[in-house]
Amino acid sequence: MQRKSILAILGVMLAVVVTSLALVFTVGPMVSGITEHGKILVLKDWEDFEIDENYRLNGLSEDVKTFLGLYTHTEGSNTYYFNDNSKFTEVHLIIPEGVKIIKNCCFNYSLAAIVTLLVLPRSLEKIEWHGLSDFWNVDSIIIPSNVTIIENEAFGWCQFRKIYCEVNAKPDGWANNWGMVNDSENVIWDCNKTVLFETNGGTPIDIQNVLRMNCIQSPTTTKAHHQFVGWYSDEQLTQPFDFNTPINNNLTLYAKWEIDKCTVNFLNYKGDHVPNQQIDYGSCAVEPTPTCEGYTFLGWYNLANDQKFDFNTPITYDMQLYAKWRDNSKPEEDPTQPENNETPSTTVENKNNGVIGWVIGLVLAGVGAAGTVAGVVVAKKRRK
Repeated sequence: MQRKSILAILGVMLAVVVTSLALVFTVGPMVSGITEHGKILVLKDWEDFEIDENYRLNGLSEDVKTFLGLYTHTEGSNTYYFNDNSKFTEVHLIIPEGVKIIKNCCFNYSLAAIVTLLVLPRSLEKIEWHGLSDFWNVDSIIIPSNVTIIENEAFGWCQFRKIYCEVNAKPDGWANNWGMVNDSENVIWDCNKTVLFETNGGTPIDIQNVLRMNCIQSPTTTKAHHQFVGWYSDEQLTQPFDFNTPINNNLTLYAKWEIDKCTVNFLNYKGDHVPNQQIDYGSCAVEPTPTCEGYTFLGWYNLANDQKFDFNTPITYDMQLYAKWRDNSKPEEDPTQPENNETPSTTVENKNNGVIGWVIGLVLAGVGAAGTVAGVVVAKKRRK
């Protein structure tokens, strides 16, 4: 039994070792890349890149190059890397925080052609000549405000649709010719904008940060016993905001609400028609006073419980009230007297008298019976 247990443990340990070796050969050492659906590779950790002691980014790490199957081709003093691995259709390149310089020709290989997302760290200070070149499929990038130097043709042959710059205007250390295929009209300065949402009593919404000239999504907020109408760009709630409008400046949007309504139905079967009332939730209804010839109006009663309704009560649900009348041609009823006009004390006395008469009858009957028995006894004694 002990031998079987030892063999089972050894079997589990062997399985773990085999699995670990399989992962090493499949993924490669020191590669943090994550695949999504087996098609997207994300490179974002310090170990994925070659970074020297001066925080200068020189390219991808050797482990990542091996993992991607990159091979080299040398032309003069430049070495180009080509990707011979087709299992990834996209690469997300997120340069880690701490990097200060991007070296010239840093990503000078065909991997750049399948990069679709390029994120620069806020610590970045300098981009050298052709430091970010050949990114054909990256739609846009954000240049952090700490960048003080961008060398000539730093973005050689890139096809960025937009370059968002956090600074308000081009610093002196930025070259005029960035080497892009697209022209400088695609550069957007002072790109970071914020949108505040004043919910006017609704559930709070976080501030949205948005790149200038981009649109935002309409957020959702709720408020008890209210219906959301929409977002407005003015505090007076007169200008509805169009969420297809690109954001160009910092903005505050205001929520507009409509309070829920409750319906009070007035049921009046005599006299004037009384219209129903639409009441704001939590408000009070206005008491109507109908008239009807030959009748006196006694008030409004709740159909649900037949209780007289107090019009100082806040309305929080739909209700039906009915009018109560007294016919003036009939004598006014005294609510303190029973309808059969019998006096309760008289009824009690009659009942007591009946009980007393019954008791007296029993007593007399007993006396009579005792007299009869006594007479019989006396007669018998005389005969003797």
